[in-house]
This record gives sequence, C-alpha cells and structure tokens, in this order.
Amino acid sequence: MSKEIDSIEGLPLDHQSFISMSKDKDKLFIVCMTGCPGIRSFIMSLEYSHFPPGTPMNDLFQYYLSKWEEMQWEIVQVPIKYKDLVWKVAEENRMRIVDGVPQLIGGGEQKPFPLTGDNVFTVENERNSKVYEGRTASQEVMKEDIKRAKSIMDAHMSALGLMCSKCGCFHDDTYAEKHPDVVKQLREICKTFDPEQPCLLCGYPVERLSMGGPEICCWCDIGQDPKVPPDERHAYYRKIQSR
Repeated sequence: MSKEIDSIEGLPLDHQSFISMSKDKDKLFIVCMTGCPGIRSFIMSLEYSHFPPGTPMNDLFQYYLSKWEEMQWEIVQVPIKYKDLVWKVAEENRMRIVDGVPQLIGGGEQKPFPLTGDNVFTVENERNSKVYEGRTASQEVMKEDIKRAKSIMDAHMSALGLMCSKCGCFHDDTYAEKHPDVVKQLREICKTFDPEQPCLLCGYPVERLSMGGPEICCWCDIGQDPKVPPDERHAYYRKIQSR
C-alpha cells in the first residue's frame, strides 16, 4: 500500500480519503507528474480554452496538487462526458493519455499511485516526442512548453479587458463580448460589493470578489491552509496582485 498522501491543495487528505475520489464514476481524473515537459501547456489549454476562469464552466474543472513518494503530482478532474475533449487537447499539445496510473517499483514492491480506477488515467509525452532524445532535447521541449503556456495566458488576459478597481473582477465591454451573461451578473454584484466587508470565515476584509461570493475572501474560498494566519495570507495575496 502506498504511503499516506501528505496533502491535496486546500484539503489535507489521508490515503483512504484520496482514493475515495475515484469512486465517483461521473468524474474523469488525469494524473500528471509535475515538471514533465508539456504538462503546463496541456493543463492550461484544457482549462483556459474549454473551462475558462470566470465562467460557470470553470466550476466543472478541478485541479489538485498532491505529494506522493516525495514527488509532486497534479490531478485534473472534469466530468467524464468530456473525455473525448481531454484526449483531443492532449494530442493538440503533443501529449497522450494512457490507461492506468504511475507505478513505482523498488525493493521488490510495486506501488501504484493512490488514485486508481477505470476513470483514472495518466498523461505523458507522445511516443515520438523529442523529450526521449536526451537531456538537451528534453530541455528544448520544456522551453516550448513554457512558451505555449505563456501564449495561452496572454490570450486569456487580453480577452479579459480591464480589472474593476472596486471588486477586482473583469466585467468591462471587452469581456462582455465573449461572456455577456457572466458580465451581466458580475456588474449587478459589483453595484453593492463592499471590499471592506469582513469575510464570514476569517474576519478579514474580503478585498475583492471571489468565486465563493461577495462575503468570502479569495484565500478562504480556495481553501488555504488554516494554520497560516489570515493576515499573512492577505498580505501575500496583495503582494502577488501588485506584480
């Protein structure tokens, strides 16, 4: 049996809690090894092109970070009905989806990744990828991956328009052209939004609108480690927003 999972982003989970996720047969899980060339652009292309942030579709896209056997892994979860789409996006990004999960072999033991099931798959580089041609070629693939990921983010940001100085969301005419219904809802919320309103969970000012609504701050909304004091979380959030 594999060692306990140290954590999944936002939720400390033990082994049994982790594997129970795969029992939901309406969900598709894709396991990715962090740092693998191509992973970055695959995940970003899937989310930003098909489950874009700031839209109801993004609620269907779940992303987890997991530490297993001293290595970091990424798990993408979407409804099983989007299976063909996931395979298509992987192919477009020069990756491929394979049956099963990663296996670690050593000391006469074979340890499968804890999340297993018929609806759990692994993404890896396509068979003829340059990543298999040696260190230099692999580094080139990684550079291309980073470049593609940046272009995906740049395209997404350019489509958002300007961030609202009051609620921190995107609901100007630029974004309205692409997501009119979402922008209509955001504009209504923005009218009464108070950035100084105390978060219902941590008590600190919400500062900006989160996916959890106008009464929950962004850090509580994404489930940050409760051991980290709220003032530190909010200070860090303000820092990265000012970059």
